[in-house]
Amino acid sequence: MSPPVAQQVLSALRVLSGADGSSRGREKLRRLRDNANYLRSRLLSLGVNVLGDWDSPVMPIMLFQPGKIAALSRECLKRGVAMVVVGFPATPLLTARARVCVSAAHSREDLDYAVDVLDEVAGLCLLRYGDRKKAGAREGGAAAEGERTTSEDDPAAASSATALIS
Repeated sequence: MSPPVAQQVLSALRVLSGADGSSRGREKLRRLRDNANYLRSRLLSLGVNVLGDWDSPVMPIMLFQPGKIAALSRECLKRGVAMVVVGFPATPLLTARARVCVSAAHSREDLDYAVDVLDEVAGLCLLRYGDRKKAGAREGGAAAEGERTTSEDDPAAASSATALIS
């Protein structure tokens, strides 16, 4: 690692730990977690199969069929959303996926736009493998682990939809 890169890493760690005397790092981590949970909730409400843990800013969306990789990527890009897709040989043949990455810098408007795009494209590409009524949508992205709501309990969760790409 070059000295400038090492210094950049050390500076970032100082900000994240608060050693720089500010709360910028704590605020960015909170925003990242909130954005990740908000997006995961919205994706699950679409009925797409999202892997990974709550609080994680990286969310694989399962496509399963390799033929859907190019279609998803192309249709999202046509709508202004760049979608990272992964397939064989990087994954086993029938575990093709899209990878959504959230940032603390994304606004709710960014996330909502991406979900709206993915909602439309998920319908075109037949990606709704999950049951929307049993989706693990957490209101405001802040329910306890294992807590689930259904679209009957939360109509807003059922009507919302989106995904984001970095």
